[in-house]
Amino acid sequence: MTVSVEKLSELKRKITLTLQEQDIEQDVAKQLGEMTSKVKLKGFRPGKVPLVEVKRRYGKSIRDDVINNLVGVKLEEAVKEQGLKPAGPPHIEPKASAGSDGPVQFEATFEVYPEIKLASLKGAKLESPIAEVSSADVDKMIDKMRHQHAEWTEVSRSAKEGDKLVIDFIGKMDGKEFEGGNAKEVDLELGSKMMIPGFEEGLIGAEKDQVKTISLTFPEEYHAKEFAGKSVEFEVTVHKITESKLPAINDDFALKFGVKEGGEAALRKNVEDNMRKEVMARNKESVKKELMDILLEKNEFEVPTALVDREVKRAQEEFVERMGGGNKSLIDLLPREHFEQQAIHNVKLGLLFSQAIETNELKVDENRVLSKLEEFASTYEHPEQMIDLYKANPRSMDYFRSSVLEDQVVEHLLSDVEVTEKQVSYDELMNPTNKEA
Repeated sequence: MTVSVEKLSELKRKITLTLQEQDIEQDVAKQLGEMTSKVKLKGFRPGKVPLVEVKRRYGKSIRDDVINNLVGVKLEEAVKEQGLKPAGPPHIEPKASAGSDGPVQFEATFEVYPEIKLASLKGAKLESPIAEVSSADVDKMIDKMRHQHAEWTEVSRSAKEGDKLVIDFIGKMDGKEFEGGNAKEVDLELGSKMMIPGFEEGLIGAEKDQVKTISLTFPEEYHAKEFAGKSVEFEVTVHKITESKLPAINDDFALKFGVKEGGEAALRKNVEDNMRKEVMARNKESVKKELMDILLEKNEFEVPTALVDREVKRAQEEFVERMGGGNKSLIDLLPREHFEQQAIHNVKLGLLFSQAIETNELKVDENRVLSKLEEFASTYEHPEQMIDLYKANPRSMDYFRSSVLEDQVVEHLLSDVEVTEKQVSYDELMNPTNKEA
């Protein structure tokens, strides 16, 4: 048997296997001999079926099995001998056959993992956003919590900002109703900015059971281009007007958030502690994102299509699962391009992290794994039971180990980066998109 390896591209390889007929026939003869002693055919006593009859009936299928097995075994050996790291299963097809007496050739094409030599991050710079949690920030958070638990009661007065209305509306453009412009029994809080500019403002002062016509113009940058900059009219029927009554900050209110003793003071302390944890988590997330951007920028390489395909499939399955997971066939209908760029991004980072672990011989710190597990379990009523439950589940522990190892990689990479702190407000840190807007 002969083997040749050809480099088709940076990541694609082709291995040509040539099987000699005598090697094939040797294994075929062995299997036919074993079968002769076991096969049962009508008209023959067990174990007395002539070899020629066994060969006539089963020779082709045995030969096919022998060839498939030889190709698999020899391909695996060739891959190991050449030090190749396949990134996906090979595509195997016959190349040529010189008949029953000649050699049989197969070609196996596959992708290999890219060879990555991590670029140094020395000289790279990033900013670490630092935020303090002020008393005013805590006040805003508690006020938000009060609004989330507000009680809505119907009123007979005209609508004002902050009220919640139940409405029907019909949208018309050039006097004709347009698709997506009609809705019934919609809950709308005035001032929420859920509708296009001018819609909610047009309902301030409206009365119950009133039918009000609001003339508006869609923004020029509206996401649906067929409506951008177009003038429309909405005929709005107001069915109900309700106002909110915010709960008092007392023991009952604190109890809704798990604070059993201490009332308002204990609630504020609890909220502030949680906000500080959020600040730390967001800071860590922000620094990691900046670091990953630097890492990708400094390390350009191709990624195997097989790995991207696998990541796209995973993302599609995850998307369907988030949507309820009822119909798995929807996966085939999801456009690949919606997931591909993020899949490439994830695959590149995964390969870079793996290389960083290998290059720097990083090992999981089991003490940190236990600390992470204890921190996670502390949010439950019986943390000891949760710890025992997770320790008994290897998959759960693998999740914590993977998370800790990722933290270790980030910390190791950061050791070469110049990190400067940047003071920002709590809102800027927690809502960066609002800051940009």
